[in-house]
Amino acid sequence: MLIYITVHKDFSHPSVEKDTFQLDVESTISIEDIKVLITLRYIDLGPDDFDLIQEQSKTKLVNKSKVHELLLGTDNPIKFVMIQRSKGCCCFTF
Repeated sequence: MLIYITVHKDFSHPSVEKDTFQLDVESTISIEDIKVLITLRYIDLGPDDFDLIQEQSKTKLVNKSKVHELLLGTDNPIKFVMIQRSKGCCCFTF
């Protein structure tokens, strides 16, 4: 299944471009494994440097969640947004 990843406009990392890309993954893959696949695209970016938010519901995804658990019975593609992991509180607008 195809999932779409968008880099949030406020994401700051020297090797990460602000773009949208897609990954072809199995529906049983975990969010944690998706984050590892994303890090293969960029130099010096680790899975602990960012979080994923589900674009439709604007909720942060738990690393142990599986992609098939996020399907809401809709044919809409699954879209995630990469946000910078921060040590303090922050707010992102879409």
